[in-house]
Amino acid sequence: AKSEVVIRTSEEKGRIRVSVKDQGEGIPADEIPRVIGKFYRGRSVRENSTGSGLGLYLAKYFVELHQGELELKSQQGKGTEVSFWLPSPV
Repeated sequence: AKSEVVIRTSEEKGRIRVSVKDQGEGIPADEIPRVIGKFYRGRSVRENSTGSGLGLYLAKYFVELHQGELELKSQQGKGTEVSFWLPSPV
């Protein structure tokens, strides 16, 4: 199935925002708080994919290292959006 990934950038309240949104299967609500944790891999990807479960954990770590904030929103069957804000350099 074809799917689209949309990347957006903007400046909001003196911060730079970057968001990445897909149209994938989404993340179950009970897993959303855990998928940003170290080594966590969602139930649906355990059998279908390889990986260490560090991607979102490291993204959050590096964003926070630069005084930023990371947010994850997802709905099953509709996709996932990961956004982060960083202080504007100006």
